[in-house]
Amino acid sequence: TDVKKFILPKSIKEICFEAFSESGIESIEIPYGVELIGTYAFSQCSALKEVTLSKSIKHVDKKAFSNCSKLKTIIIPAEVEYISNDAFYNNSNLTIYCYKDSPAYYYATTNDLKYAIIQPPDTSELDTLLDAYNTLDRNKYLEESLAQLDEAVSNVDFTKTVITQTEVDEWTANIKTC
Repeated sequence: TDVKKFILPKSIKEICFEAFSESGIESIEIPYGVELIGTYAFSQCSALKEVTLSKSIKHVDKKAFSNCSKLKTIIIPAEVEYISNDAFYNNSNLTIYCYKDSPAYYYATTNDLKYAIIQPPDTSELDTLLDAYNTLDRNKYLEESLAQLDEAVSNVDFTKTVITQTEVDEWTANIKTC
């Protein structure tokens, strides 16, 4: 086939037996929603260089990516629960990018394959900010904001039909910011 890159529709839940086997595909993006890559799904795709797996993949079946001689890298999300012991059979150029202690990590080390550990992002600063946000007394800030708003508009003459920019500027200057 002449298809070089293929993007699956999001409605697909599994890639079945030999779905792309022996095709000329060079790149595939497997969307969120796909949970299973079936037996021989991409077997003998000699032009396949790039595979993007989504976090919804749970199961990579027997020889799913076997004999893909140009496949050099694959990133396997931590969410993958099972990889058949021969899923990447006969791919000597392959490096598996995976998270430490994930099923992909154990797969790579057990099968003596090249791998690289993906470092999860440091979220400690974000966690600190979220903790601070979650401990805020929102009612206190709401009451203070309403009081400031009430004070800012207390001198407004609502019987006027024309309001000048100067008056608007004076009102907004009286509103305190947090």
